[in-house]
Amino acid sequence: MGFMMKKTLIILVLLVAVAGIVGFTSFNKNVEEVVGHIDDKAITTSELQNYVDTLLGVTYEKKMDTKEGRQELFNHYVNRTLLLEYAKQNIKEDDSFVVSHTMGEVSQESALISAVLKKEINDKVKYTKNDVLDLAHKDFKFKDIEAAEREIISQKRLELFGKLMEGIKAKHKISLAG
Repeated sequence: MGFMMKKTLIILVLLVAVAGIVGFTSFNKNVEEVVGHIDDKAITTSELQNYVDTLLGVTYEKKMDTKEGRQELFNHYVNRTLLLEYAKQNIKEDDSFVVSHTMGEVSQESALISAVLKKEINDKVKYTKNDVLDLAHKDFKFKDIEAAEREIISQKRLELFGKLMEGIKAKHKISLAG
């Protein structure tokens, strides 16, 4: 075998090896990784990618690159999925809030979620003027009473949202994959 023939054979072997590595890498990217489960339904990376692409946007795109990021996205996905399911069970599609919010660019799903959040959270926020004054006097970071009031409303909403999601999630089996 001549020098040229050996060189050609080595180049062919290298090309086949590189093609195999590239093909294997592409194959691995196409394998569906299960991120977690909601009840018996597996949630895959492609479902999370679709969720990011259609609802969350480019700000969340980098989270798909790490296991921790995908787990965080899974938690967001679980909250939205279960909240939408809860909304469909508890809010009528002809609800005036839903109807008024679906006239524009808002989807039916987003309007249902907004309606259930209004009903279960915003409409249930309770506080007194003394609560606001106490917070304003304890924490001097607020430039005025209105800022302290916004903070109390925000805290109450977070508390109510946490309780709502805890109750909803308690009725489901949610787990992260390995």
